[in-house]
Amino acid sequence: MISSSFLRHSDETKTLLTSQDQICAIGADGVHAGIKTGRNEAFVIDRTERNRLVAADPNSADLIKPIIFGNELEQWHVASAERFIIYIPKSTIDVLKYPAILERLSQFKSRLEQRAAKQEWFELQQAQAAFESTYAGTKVVYRDIANRPSFSVDSGSYIDMTCFCLKGASHYEAALLGSNVLWFALTSETTIARGGYFRMKSQYLRSLPIPLASESQKNEIAAIAESCQAAAERRHVLQRAPTRRIPDIAPIGAFTNLSNKLKKWWLLPDFAAFRSEVKRCLKADIPLSERSDWEDWIARDKAEIARLSSEIQANERRINELVYGLFDLTGEEIELLESSI
Repeated sequence: MISSSFLRHSDETKTLLTSQDQICAIGADGVHAGIKTGRNEAFVIDRTERNRLVAADPNSADLIKPIIFGNELEQWHVASAERFIIYIPKSTIDVLKYPAILERLSQFKSRLEQRAAKQEWFELQQAQAAFESTYAGTKVVYRDIANRPSFSVDSGSYIDMTCFCLKGASHYEAALLGSNVLWFALTSETTIARGGYFRMKSQYLRSLPIPLASESQKNEIAAIAESCQAAAERRHVLQRAPTRRIPDIAPIGAFTNLSNKLKKWWLLPDFAAFRSEVKRCLKADIPLSERSDWEDWIARDKAEIARLSSEIQANERRINELVYGLFDLTGEEIELLESSI
């Protein structure tokens, strides 16, 4: 049994563990930071600009990599790569061989020369070149500041300075880190940023208590976590689809931005509320000839989003049950922990 001291920085927590391995050992070679450009508007581009640069000079593709930002990360989900980084580390690239990229960066030369640290004006401020193989491989990514778990598996995306990643880690580690036990342990040790957010610095993850688990236990947890991520990614596709079409309803040249309600349209109570918000935001109604199709689409996808959310929640409960078992927690201890997170 453990006392309420388990809930805050207690050494008694260690008595619950069969092992105190470091998370960096389980996650292969440790916690790696993301890239700092020093001037995002120069180095971070959208897909349209990427395609333009590659069309102008096919060699540009060699230096353009998909990049993830912290605000794109949720538990089990990495947003599809909609942004890219022009990746030029220090002293490794002859930029003259990439004329389209050089021309683009030249527009920002005076501002790039004003950055801190020492680098050529066309180079990234902190490229984290030592971690490039980590970015290109399979890893767990997460936000640098978060108020809830944001651990997901990614392959091939580079990460911004608002993220961290665990090299070589995969679905098992994502499940452990997002579980009630480890999230509690993590947030009990981290410093708190404004608004109740926690700083996910590397030293806090490296000191997390990790229980021993057999290969079969790891495989069971990993399989459930992989199902969670697949469901979350499918849910994200469904959530995004109408938001891409909604602007087409607005009169030509009249659209600005979607309201928060339309960005989260699946939370609106029914199609009438959706249509009302479209009219309020876009100053236009869904055409009568399309209204039935829209209503069917919204109803169908809203139901599927709810089903996927329920599936994820059920799988998360199962992961927590399995992790509680790894830590050999009693029912009373589980109740105490769950009441504190």
